[in-house]
Amino acid sequence: MVHRTNMRSVDITAPPERVIDEILATPYSRVPVWENEPENIVGIVHAKDLLKQLRRVGGEAAKIDIRAIATKPWFVPTRPASTTSSMPSSSARRTWPSSSTSMARCRAW
Repeated sequence: MVHRTNMRSVDITAPPERVIDEILATPYSRVPVWENEPENIVGIVHAKDLLKQLRRVGGEAAKIDIRAIATKPWFVPTRPASTTSSMPSSSARRTWPSSSTSMARCRAW
């Protein structure tokens, strides 16, 4: 894992030529893209998808829509975080069997 302050990321609003140059300059195959500020990650561009798109448009970088290539990352929430705790209520928490019950199941198995 790399801390977000040490990540290589690209501004999605930059001209496509610049975005492509920055992606090609990284040693990684997946590059986060952001909008307005580096903390606002809007997608992930896979270098292979970028190459496929470049081939489709005949190598003309200006014709590429980076947003269409970027996939939504799993770590971006779909809704704003609520102010309440994310811990489940006590009734929803899983209860584990006592150690004696677990040991009896292991021996019986």
